[in-house]
Amino acid sequence: MKPFIANSSVVGADHQFWLNGIKGKQIATQDREIKLGEDNRAFVLKINDESTTTSAYFHDYLGGTVQFDVDVSNVDCGCSAGVYLTTSNDKSCTWNDYGTNVTPQCTTIDLLEANRFGFKTQTMPCLSGSCNAAAKCTAKVTSGYGPGNAGVDTTRSFHVKTSFWVDQNESGLMTDLQRIETTITQDDSSITIVQKCDILADLTDIFAGNQLAMSISTSIVGSPNEVSGTCSSTCTAATSVIKNVVWTSDDAINKYVPPPPTKIDAGVAPTLKEVGCGANCTECHAFYMSNAPASIFYECVDKTVYLYVSQCSGSPSSHPKCMSKDTYCMNSYPFGDPNRTSSKEYACRTLTENNKGLLNDKLAFVYRTTRLSKNVGICSIDCPGTAGRCYESWRRDSPE
Repeated sequence: MKPFIANSSVVGADHQFWLNGIKGKQIATQDREIKLGEDNRAFVLKINDESTTTSAYFHDYLGGTVQFDVDVSNVDCGCSAGVYLTTSNDKSCTWNDYGTNVTPQCTTIDLLEANRFGFKTQTMPCLSGSCNAAAKCTAKVTSGYGPGNAGVDTTRSFHVKTSFWVDQNESGLMTDLQRIETTITQDDSSITIVQKCDILADLTDIFAGNQLAMSISTSIVGSPNEVSGTCSSTCTAATSVIKNVVWTSDDAINKYVPPPPTKIDAGVAPTLKEVGCGANCTECHAFYMSNAPASIFYECVDKTVYLYVSQCSGSPSSHPKCMSKDTYCMNSYPFGDPNRTSSKEYACRTLTENNKGLLNDKLAFVYRTTRLSKNVGICSIDCPGTAGRCYESWRRDSPE
């Protein structure tokens, strides 16, 4: 068992962790640095106890991030440095030797499999005790990486950051795992690769349930291999270096953004005199915003000039274009419409305010001597009772 120092949002900064490697294999630590020799792997433990997998450090990776520096300058084409997350328990997924030709059926997330010539990440889902290789999710660096490369020069160390992105729902809770995003950075250069597969959503509980232990490795992968393809050299005395490991939480969450409020039409206004209806309005509606249903405001929705013919039967509320509390509900059609009462716009509407109470205004109107029936036009409302006097008239300022 070898100690090393790392930072964690769960157990704190400068925490001492432990590495449980393969006995007899090369492993060395110094402060925050881990150096792992060829054909070795080591699990990260939170306490110095290798007797049970419960000693492993289990981070809640959903919506979180893990990052570290890595040096693969001494990991040639036929070798691979690895940093993995794997489901761990004392039954089917332990760090014990499984024997020859036995592959444990444990979900594994390769945060990196890398050497001087290649870099890839991969998730291998294993659900209900069985791994499904056909459903594995893989992302691979295809350019800008290699010895002496102007992007990421693998003869020097570089930084790896892996984030496990989730969306936040309206209640503020995390949803399913959406993608695994890995960014490689060196100086001013960066490369980002993304695992985005449907199978990731099925693994959400594993990422959120403190089931994933971390391990690091330096392995012989031969040629050809999935990391760097066909090799011209063999794997000899490979050594990988991992250092400055940091685990963080809740920094890979797409925060819920509520949709912008929408304007809701609540129907006709009580009268055409409501604030907001404005002058010359022939139909006014009440509105509210979806995020403030108690705050009613009024807007005019029609300023067409209409000719009012006769009073509509029934209450104003029974006519969709009449204001709900205004008794001046009249049959009408657009002024100048040759179809008159046969117009497709013929409907009951509230008489505009500037046409009310003017029937006896001799300063504004010129009247003929012919008396009209009291139920004609607006006379039926403004001349109630048998004593009503209604006459044909026109405005004095009318040009015709």
